[in-house]
Amino acid sequence: MFVFATLSKTLLKVAQLLTNQRIFTIQMKQRAREITAEKEIDLMTTSPVKQRKLNGSVVIVAERCKGCGFCVEFCPQECLELSSQYNAKGYHPPVLTDRELCSGCDICGMMCPDFAIYGFMKKKR
Repeated sequence: MFVFATLSKTLLKVAQLLTNQRIFTIQMKQRAREITAEKEIDLMTTSPVKQRKLNGSVVIVAERCKGCGFCVEFCPQECLELSSQYNAKGYHPPVLTDRELCSGCDICGMMCPDFAIYGFMKKKR
């Protein structure tokens, strides 16, 4: 009988510890949500951040392009889009929509299966 009493007390303590841990975890998640909400409010009330001019560009060889759109999809600056004009193969090659947004990271070139585009950093003068 003594073993069962000790075991039940131990199990009760473990259950209390688990309950306390769960309550603590829930409280921490709630606090994290509150902090995130506060930061979002702070971001909305501050003035908009001016986009800085980046020092990059891309070279597009339109005749090699088959219009897969990988470069447009993976561009982190979202400065590429598919053209409305056709190349000699009948595909829509990409165009650089905003030269100031391009960082020259060359992700577009890494994603292109036809090597029809590559990015580069411009030299500072």
